[in-house]
Amino acid sequence: VKLEPLLQQIHYKFHGSKNQNTITGQIQYADSVFSGNLSISLGATNLTPIYNVKYIKSILPGLAFKLASSHHFFHYPLSYYAPTQLNKDKFYEDNSSYSLHAAGLNYNSTNISNRFQISYIYSDFQYPFQTSATDSIINYEAAEMPKLYFSDNFHFSLPWKGKLAGRVMVTPQHSDDFFQMQGFVDYRQHLSPIFHTTADLIPNWLGFFKYYFNQLANNMTSYISINSYYIDGGKNLFWYQEFQNMGKIGTNYFTNKRLNINFKVGFKVKTLHLFYAIYNVEGRQFSTMGGMPFHNRLKIFGMEWSFTN
Repeated sequence: VKLEPLLQQIHYKFHGSKNQNTITGQIQYADSVFSGNLSISLGATNLTPIYNVKYIKSILPGLAFKLASSHHFFHYPLSYYAPTQLNKDKFYEDNSSYSLHAAGLNYNSTNISNRFQISYIYSDFQYPFQTSATDSIINYEAAEMPKLYFSDNFHFSLPWKGKLAGRVMVTPQHSDDFFQMQGFVDYRQHLSPIFHTTADLIPNWLGFFKYYFNQLANNMTSYISINSYYIDGGKNLFWYQEFQNMGKIGTNYFTNKRLNINFKVGFKVKTLHLFYAIYNVEGRQFSTMGGMPFHNRLKIFGMEWSFTN
């Protein structure tokens, strides 16, 4: 049994505030059925029914077949309620829902993991729309979006503790654009092998430095990560798998074909994590939905510290 309350509030300068409160209750059940694993979750968010059913069956060593069906509740982002000229009259929905059905194959081995999936998404929603970047009026238009798409998630373990992961997603289209495509690729390289190699190259008479580099390799997890995100959506409503949300693209203002590159370097000592990240390294200005531009270039230096008992 799962019970989860969620309280959100946003304050608008000179225009008051907006609250969103939900409570989600679920009953979860799992069992072995027909030599496979079945899990069922039934419940509701506020008064909206939700469910999640998943069945996984092994068919060969390392290879499994998967069926899944779910219905989800979501709030519109609080930014939708910002006091623009047309918001109060045009935007009236406080929440919505979407259904997601999928069938696929999962493959796992020592160094390779791959998940191929055929999915169908259906959602009835409103989306913000602008005709240009300088347009101060945001219209909210109602739309239904049934979409069939094919996706492939992959993960490779590489030599020297390198990891390559990503997703490719293709959506067939009944229009001038034959398909929509989106995806990401992330490469992460752990630096501890470099410290070990450096220690091995240091002569024994420099024992202090040899010891220092070995300690770094044994006690500190350091890494460099580079990833890119690509969208080619054509001129249609689009389902953003990474954001689990949808948007309208296809005008001159919105990005139809854009490769977005991010960079991150970090160090972990036990539960302490220090990192420096640059998002949208190229500094390109673009937006996936009206009134919601991406950061031109965002630089973050951060610290995370986990306390456990």
